Order: sequence, then structure tokens, then C-alpha cells
Amino acid sequence: YITIHVPSVASTKGLINKETIAKMKDGVRIINLSRDDIVDNADIIEALKSGKVSSYV
Repeated sequence: YITIHVPSVASTKGLINKETIAKMKDGVRIINLSRDDIVDNADIIEALKSGKVSSYV
């Protein structure tokens, strides 16, 4: 599991993207307790479809 707890500021927008996802273990589960803009939605959808990310909340 990876949980995300960061403020939504310029330096954290898009923090979770295809580059950071590629560094994670296959099948990772991500829980985002921050704002939506921390995660690149297109990249997380691609990772979910490929199985790189097994679940995202």
C-alpha cells in the first residue's frame, strides 16, 4: 500500500504520474487522502488497466 498525505500546492500537483508509478511494485494499492490534483488521472487509469496499480481510492 501507498497512502498519500500531502497538501495541494504547486510543487505537489501531478506528484503521482506515470514516472512515479513506474517505480512502484507491480500490483500496488494507492490510497489518496489528499486532493485530486496530486494524481494524474490519465496515468492512474492507464496503470489500473495494465495491472501495475491494483486499486486506487
